[in-house]
Amino acid sequence: METATRPEAATRPIELSGPVDAVVFDFDGVVVDSVELKVEAFRDMYREYGADVMDAVEAYQRYHGGMSRMKKFAYFEAELIGRPADQARIDELCAAYSALVEEKVCICPLIAGAEAFLETFACRIPFYVISGTPEAELNRIADRRGVSKYFRRLRGSPMSKEEGIEEFLSDGPYSRDRVVMIGDAITDYDAAVATRIGFVGISPPDVQHFFPDGTRVIPDLTTLAAEIGHR
Repeated sequence: METATRPEAATRPIELSGPVDAVVFDFDGVVVDSVELKVEAFRDMYREYGADVMDAVEAYQRYHGGMSRMKKFAYFEAELIGRPADQARIDELCAAYSALVEEKVCICPLIAGAEAFLETFACRIPFYVISGTPEAELNRIADRRGVSKYFRRLRGSPMSKEEGIEEFLSDGPYSRDRVVMIGDAITDYDAAVATRIGFVGISPPDVQHFFPDGTRVIPDLTTLAAEIGHR
């Protein structure tokens, strides 16, 4: 089974050259405070298999937070349960998981500082979202929460983070050293590295993160404006 460890990255996100011209957000754990409820939902999906499997599911989810749930379930089924799943089984698991989490994500709190930051800067800076959440579900949640208005576009799975960022960059022209990804998972960090844009990590002080040493990490969005060169 994969372990929740990571060697020092061979490459890093680009250093920002000045105030950013565009911001790409992950959604869960970055805009909405939904990380823990999604962790608990994944644990519930595998409760019948006992504590060891549930703990392994949780560890994988915490490390691979931004990954598509389809890929996660394929891994859980094959590596933890020992029964490679066909697409019908994966779809069934994804539907059950959505039933557990969608309503909760619609009513959970926003991340501290998110509302003030989005309200203040959405008229000045283009904002985008690329999430591992299925795109239709992502847009339903954003609409119900009233945050869709802040973003030029919200994209979700099956689009990858890298594909989403490249699509957003084509809206420019944006200089890559003045575009930043805001994320709470290694998936977000790796996407910033792969697309050669900046990165700021989000991690509460009491939660372990897996970003390499030297990564710019803040606990929430209350200080994000200063981190990206805006006041």
